[in-house]
Amino acid sequence: MRSKPEQIQAILSNRPGHWARSLLAPGAQMADVQYTDFISVTPDEVVAHVLTHGFDPRGVWTPNDPPGQRDDKHALEPKGAQWITSFTERGSRFDEHTFDRYEDAVRYLVLRLVRSAWTLLNHAYWHRHHPELKRLPEFGTPWPSGS
Repeated sequence: MRSKPEQIQAILSNRPGHWARSLLAPGAQMADVQYTDFISVTPDEVVAHVLTHGFDPRGVWTPNDPPGQRDDKHALEPKGAQWITSFTERGSRFDEHTFDRYEDAVRYLVLRLVRSAWTLLNHAYWHRHHPELKRLPEFGTPWPSGS
């Protein structure tokens, strides 16, 4: 298992699949590993990191980043006394949410990134080892036993 700071960076970069594939042993396949083989940090640990160090601009755009780097990622920005989160694609904003507290907006985006990593790192494993499941288990839910 890699260090917690490295795991956090993989999640916040919003590219955990690239990172995980680089860690695979020769001949190993993503279909035989899962999220917990790579990630042991909790969402609370990721939130604490972001509150101290900020978001990785590869995963979340903030007003500190150049406007041209906003596309195809989550965004967090102030609006008066509130905080707005959204996803920007081709210049359009989607999935906007408003929060009264910065910490709540950060937690929301961290959970989005963690759930995205959960899906990405479990997807191939699910299809190979649990085809009986109609959908991927929700974040943090263990796989059924017996398979």
